[in-house]
Amino acid sequence: MRAMTISAYGGPEVLKMVDDFPEPELADQSGVDRVLVKVEATGVNRMDILVRNGYPGLKTPLPHICGADIAGTLADTGERVVVYPLLSCGTCAACRNGRPNLCADWHSIGIHEKGGYAEYVAVPKANVFPLPAEVAFEEAVSLPVAGLTAHHALKTIARVQPGETVFIWGAAGILGSMALQIARDAGARTIAAAGSDDRLDLLRLLGADVIVDRRGDDVLDLVSRETDGGVDVVLDSIGGATLDRSQEMLTNGGRLLVCGILGGRTTELNVHLTYYHHRTIHGLFLGTKEDMKSVIQLLASKRIAPLIDSVIPIADAADAHRKLESNNHKGKIVLKP
Repeated sequence: MRAMTISAYGGPEVLKMVDDFPEPELADQSGVDRVLVKVEATGVNRMDILVRNGYPGLKTPLPHICGADIAGTLADTGERVVVYPLLSCGTCAACRNGRPNLCADWHSIGIHEKGGYAEYVAVPKANVFPLPAEVAFEEAVSLPVAGLTAHHALKTIARVQPGETVFIWGAAGILGSMALQIARDAGARTIAAAGSDDRLDLLRLLGADVIVDRRGDDVLDLVSRETDGGVDVVLDSIGGATLDRSQEMLTNGGRLLVCGILGGRTTELNVHLTYYHHRTIHGLFLGTKEDMKSVIQLLASKRIAPLIDSVIPIADAADAHRKLESNNHKGKIVLKP
């Protein structure tokens, strides 16, 4: 089969198209029941960049195929599906207690296992979800990582309620824009931050209640003026560069949701502010299968709509990676085999 592979770590130039890559096998030593998915669309993620560069501490078997966002059809039946990317061991304490997303030995399609930058991918049968006819494949690939993470953060972890205020960093990106729509669907007031004129315009179109230009606005002062004591929830996918302000803008009992490191891996944390104001900090990645079911229904019912930046042939995956790394995009970059 044709597949875009990585045989060595490095820049976008290490992505190479192979015409005779072995088709994935359904049988393996784990005994997991797998199905073959014909890939109709896959998405480009920040994690793809990290894996391609050589993620510290992660030993990805080479040659590797990236792609955690996968939508397609079952090769044997033609059923339309979208793939839940998280794999769990099934035996650790978290798995035994019904929390496989917290598995001690979790793996992810596209990171630890070969992913969707190919004609076919073999995935556990339990990881495929029916894709309603109302949802295009190109839209569906916004769900497995960005949509899943946003839903898990706001609905499952933070349990956002009507009337609460949610602040979202990077709200014009695919994760942020999905989170903005999910927060609005939950009845929350939204404060959305971005850093360019076109992205600020996009936030207006998405219906953000308050828009923050992080290039010049004093974020904490603006939040102080727009709220009565701070926001209830902050979704921070940036990390080190913003985490201190994320914590400071929370009201008493506020929840900080941390799901990214684009702005650095470490920062100082004011412990006094955390306990004195009864704030909680949640780290999270991806979500549960129940989250996946829910976000599929949100999309199918048109309550949310993913932003699609561009649809690019998989043969041009290197260009897609360059576009993502340059931040010269708004929404999801989709690859088509």
